[in-house]
Amino acid sequence: MSVDFKGKGAYKSLAAMIEHSSNWFYIKDDTVVCSDPVAVQAIIDSYTISDAVDCIVPEIRDFAGSMISARYPTYKQMNMLARQAELADIRLRMGLTAPEATEFQALEAVWNWIKSVRTTSNVHEQNMRSLPTFEALNAYDWKAGWPE
Repeated sequence: MSVDFKGKGAYKSLAAMIEHSSNWFYIKDDTVVCSDPVAVQAIIDSYTISDAVDCIVPEIRDFAGSMISARYPTYKQMNMLARQAELADIRLRMGLTAPEATEFQALEAVWNWIKSVRTTSNVHEQNMRSLPTFEALNAYDWKAGWPE
């Protein structure tokens, strides 16, 4: 018996499900070689789009987090948030000077960029969860459309 992945792709969670069942597989010359074709096929057949998306979502979130951290490491984010809070307090108590207002706007622009990265991550996750087939999921490019 040959094993058919039925277009389900090479998802880490599918491989993990197979390995967790004490089975193994590998692909050689476009042929699946496995320990127990019937058991492996049953696992493949039970694997859902939701299982695949649940495996990909952490990758999307990590990608977003890496984008943010590459531009604004955690220590910078903490310093910017503290400074923005300080400026907000000054603005409420006595108003900002022109340089302080410019700094406040720059900090708001940073926060808006971070929110746009998070929003893009959420949109990709929602889009993937709404895809009806593995073919559509395999074709979906979640690495596209991120803010610059």
